[in-house]
Amino acid sequence: KPADAANTFLTEPYLQHMTENAVTIMWITSEKCFSWVEISEPGGTPEKIYSARNGLKQAYNRINKIRATGLKPGTAYQYTIFSQEIQLFEPYKVVYGNTIQKGPFTFKTPGLKDDTVSFVVFNDMHNHPQNVTELMGKFAGDKDYDFVAYNGDSFNWVDGEEPIIKDLLTPSGKVFSATHPFLMIQGNHEPRGNYARQMFDYFDYPDDSCYYAFTRGPVRFVVMDSGEDKEDTHAEYSGLISFDDYREKQA
Repeated sequence: KPADAANTFLTEPYLQHMTENAVTIMWITSEKCFSWVEISEPGGTPEKIYSARNGLKQAYNRINKIRATGLKPGTAYQYTIFSQEIQLFEPYKVVYGNTIQKGPFTFKTPGLKDDTVSFVVFNDMHNHPQNVTELMGKFAGDKDYDFVAYNGDSFNWVDGEEPIIKDLLTPSGKVFSATHPFLMIQGNHEPRGNYARQMFDYFDYPDDSCYYAFTRGPVRFVVMDSGEDKEDTHAEYSGLISFDDYREKQA
């Protein structure tokens, strides 16, 4: 990268996999960083949380995925995101750069016994980000809702990070995703393209599974992963698809 390139946030924070007592906060930076979140109830003392696995704090990465647990149901929280650039990462020497931050943002966890649930569903956006900003502004701008579902075919295909940011995360961040979570559901177009297998790194799913079920208020939601729409042996897939077995597993 250019020596004078400054680390920046490529996205607003976006909320994933929210439950009554937990939520995942994600964002993307331009440079590799060590990142964390400071979260609290409004007016409370912020708690610093980060992602760690097998004794290692997640670091030297651009896609940040930090899960806040132990939250109270039906409670408002505020949070700020931080990313400190790592300019050099050697076995016995790490050189840090500047720290950038953004926030505070707010969200509210769902209650344990909510009587109602409200949600917004987008289908078949096919790389049209204005569908998010315009429709959310016209339909949901003044309405209360709990979450948004991108219900398949958000893209024509996935051939890199750029369309994920430009056509989904950026418009979402402009109108809702720092304060309301969204579900990223795979349709029959997301599996297409040379970056389709990396796409899942940009979202968070229960138990890392794209099919699952959850209860919100009086409603039981079942999320299915339809995958491709032709037989696995179709020439179009070049022998790289295994959705028949996958759908049997879901059933």
